[in-house]
Amino acid sequence: MKTQQTTVRTKWAALFLLLLMAAFPARGHQDPGQQQQQQPPNTGEQPKPAGASSPIAPVDNVTDDQPPPPLTPGLPLDNQVRVLGKAAPYTGFDTPLHWGPFSVAGADAVGVEDWYNPGNGLPAEQFGLGLFRANLDFSVMLHKSLLVLQYSPQAVLQGGQFNTSASSNNNLGLGFTFNLTPRFTITVQDGFILNQTKQVFSDQILQIYAGQGGILPGDFLQNNGTYLGNTFSAAFTYKLTPRWTILNIPLVQYLNITNTSINYKADGLDFRDAVALAYALSPRSNVAIGYNFEEDHTLNPLVTDSYFHGVNVFYSRQITQTFWAQANAGGQVAFYGGGATPPVFFTGGFSLVKTYKQASLAVNFEREKAMENYFTTLLDNRADAALTLPITTRLLATTGAGYYDEVGAPPHTQGKYAQGTITYRLTKTVSSFANYTFRFQNAQTQQLLSGTHHTVIFGVRWEPAPLPAMVK
Repeated sequence: MKTQQTTVRTKWAALFLLLLMAAFPARGHQDPGQQQQQQPPNTGEQPKPAGASSPIAPVDNVTDDQPPPPLTPGLPLDNQVRVLGKAAPYTGFDTPLHWGPFSVAGADAVGVEDWYNPGNGLPAEQFGLGLFRANLDFSVMLHKSLLVLQYSPQAVLQGGQFNTSASSNNNLGLGFTFNLTPRFTITVQDGFILNQTKQVFSDQILQIYAGQGGILPGDFLQNNGTYLGNTFSAAFTYKLTPRWTILNIPLVQYLNITNTSINYKADGLDFRDAVALAYALSPRSNVAIGYNFEEDHTLNPLVTDSYFHGVNVFYSRQITQTFWAQANAGGQVAFYGGGATPPVFFTGGFSLVKTYKQASLAVNFEREKAMENYFTTLLDNRADAALTLPITTRLLATTGAGYYDEVGAPPHTQGKYAQGTITYRLTKTVSSFANYTFRFQNAQTQQLLSGTHHTVIFGVRWEPAPLPAMVK
């Protein structure tokens, strides 16, 4: 049975690769007008004010005969629509598979082998599966406003059964950027995720991008059962002057973790609001001061309420065309009720992103009340690093590692990971890859698993290049 299942996966991946190679020459038939339509409007001009959000093209796509990309120092709050599951801002894709506003913006066919050891004398588990995942986009310009709908369904092949129903893992993102005036922009977003099958984590947990806000740490802690989450936010950006910008982002998140085998359910709501006043010191650097508020309400298994107030200062600088740095520092007060004295926590962090052609280095650290894939009333420390180096013009090696733990009264949930990936570029948009990821977590809640994972992921991936952002 194992041999038959492996053969099915191999044939499936080979067929997928042949289809992609057949579709690749059709790239030249793309309508240039459609490329222009999918590009978001420019939000500023040089010198770039603090509220600018035009992204920079990936460094390895820039040639000597092209003008240098615009300067893009980071902002204290994220006011951009990003590619689903990626750090890069959404600008559309140069894909041959498009029909009007609809397009297929990527796909992969992978095999997964996972070995899980829960420890404490419990039996180890092993499973293997095949996955087909696609990135489907709908984007349209509506009177200088951009509407983007991104959907990433997946089909699972496990135990000889091919599951393509809605009960599989799904990821959905909706973004609508309203450019009301040259000074005032509203970006409304909603993100939905459902993990109902075995969770398979990214072969690059720390997503990076050569540009403003170029780091996105992904989830790596595994839930103990079905995970459902929905996050709705609205980002208000107003340019008071060419240098002064005010940003406000209210947000609400719903989480639900259910395990029917142990009759466990945890769900609740997280309300947040953050406001920041940013000042452009120069086209290369921004400084800001901000305030944030959060209230958490768990509904199951127990009803609890907690509240957080925080202030911080922020600084970012684009040191060169390929080097970005930013840092923040502040404090946060937690109110748990019961008459206890509210504890005060130091918060802060920094990030560095350096790119050179196909090589990149990213380091990120944050101490804050972050949005995780489980409920906790504690703050957390998280550190991530990733390095990509070209071995040849077609062969890339990527390594990454990260650490997570909670801050506050014990006990603390902890986690760590390390991974390495070898990628071979078959064409400009198609590549094969093999990845190994080690993950360990010690959970103090039934929402998460405890134990060690050794995961091998291998397959073929098609990623069309992003369209360049429009620059006036």
